[in-house]
Amino acid sequence: TGTFSSMWDMVLKGVEYASSPTERYVEGDETLETGKFAMPIGKNAEVFQGDMRQMNYQNEFDAVITDPPYYDNIIYSEVSDFFYVWLKILLKEEYPGFNQNKTPRGDSIVTNPYLDKTAEDFESELGQAFSVIKRALKEDGTLTFTYHHSDSESWGELLESLCNVGFEVTATYPITADINKFIQGEAVSFDIVVVARPIDETEPASWNSLRRDIYRTARRTRKQLEENRDLSRGDIGVMEMGACFREYSKHHGKVQRDGEIMSAKEVVQEIYGIIQEASDIGVEDVF
Repeated sequence: TGTFSSMWDMVLKGVEYASSPTERYVEGDETLETGKFAMPIGKNAEVFQGDMRQMNYQNEFDAVITDPPYYDNIIYSEVSDFFYVWLKILLKEEYPGFNQNKTPRGDSIVTNPYLDKTAEDFESELGQAFSVIKRALKEDGTLTFTYHHSDSESWGELLESLCNVGFEVTATYPITADINKFIQGEAVSFDIVVVARPIDETEPASWNSLRRDIYRTARRTRKQLEENRDLSRGDIGVMEMGACFREYSKHHGKVQRDGEIMSAKEVVQEIYGIIQEASDIGVEDVF
C-alpha cells in the first residue's frame, strides 16, 4: 500500500533482488547477509493463471508458500474490479478476456454476504485448497502462509480447514503487516506466518490438560512481547493465538470435553477468551 512512486520503487527493488539474491539470517542478536547466489531466482519458473484447486500435482514440491484469502478482510476479487474497469478501456481491443463488465468472482474463497458466500463455504473451499497443497507436497514438505485477522471465528475456520486435511502447525512467526488501513476490526499491525507440516496421527488430549498448556503458552508469549516490544493489545493477541495453535494442532480432532470432541472452532474460541482476559486471568481460573 502507498503511492504509485513508492510501489514502483518496491517493485524495482524486488526485481533487483531476484537478479542478485542473497540470504539474510540471524546469529545471536545480529542480522547477517550471505554473498550473492550463483544463480538468479526463478530460472525455471512456470506461471499458471486459474483456480489452484484444479491443479494435479502429487509428491512434487519441497515447500508451498502462499497467501490465502483473509476470510472477510480485503475482498481481492472486488479490489481487482477497480483496476479491471480501467484496464478494459485501454486493452479490450488488444487482448481477449475483457468482454465482461467485471471480474469473475463466484469461485472466490471468501466470506462475503453479497455473493452468498458463508463462513461454512470459506471453511469448505479453503479445505479443498489445503488438500490439493498436501497432495502436492513431498512427505517431509512444508506449507508456509501468512494470515491477518483479529477475529476468532476467522482463525477458527482457518485452523479447522488446515487440520482437517492432515496438517499440523509447527511454527508461527509475526511479521510487520502493510494492510492496516484496509482491514476491519481491532487494529493489528502484524501478519502471522504459519508453518505447517503433514501429520499422520494426532494425540488424544483432555480439554483440561490442553487448556493448561495453552494458558502457559499464552502467558509466556505475552510476557516476552511486553518485555521487548511496544505493541497494541490486538498485536499481542494475534501473536499469542499463533503460539497457541501449535499446542492445539497436534491434538486436532481428539480433544475431549465432557465426553464430546471439540472442534477447532470451539478450541479457538476458548483460546481467544483466555487471551482476551490475559491481563486478569489467574492460575486458579485454569487449574
